[in-house]
Amino acid sequence: MWVPDLKGKKVLIAEDNIGALLLLKAFLEPTGAEIFEARNGIEALRVFSQNQDITIIFLDIFMPEMDGLETVSKIREINKHVPIVAQTAFVSRIDKERCLAAGFSAYLSKPIDLQEFYNTLWYFLG
Repeated sequence: MWVPDLKGKKVLIAEDNIGALLLLKAFLEPTGAEIFEARNGIEALRVFSQNQDITIIFLDIFMPEMDGLETVSKIREINKHVPIVAQTAFVSRIDKERCLAAGFSAYLSKPIDLQEFYNTLWYFLG
């Protein structure tokens, strides 16, 4: 399977579910990207504020302390252009439209497919 070369790129994964976090990290490790992680929206905002050269963010919608919709809004106040990809088990058209309207760049439904994940990375970072 084709794996994107992301050496020199920085990826933030904001995910409160440890299984989903480990899966995304396993998807990213062969790419050579530098991986940052956060377990809730407040942590994600702090990590991004301290590392504003992060190249792309994968942000879960339902997290404790600050959900993904509020987090994306706050990140957009800092940087309007960094790609932020929503990840959620809720896959209705309305959910997707709500995410995109909130400021997300794209939307991946869980369980996340490896090829779709790599295609998303390539689309934004290729």
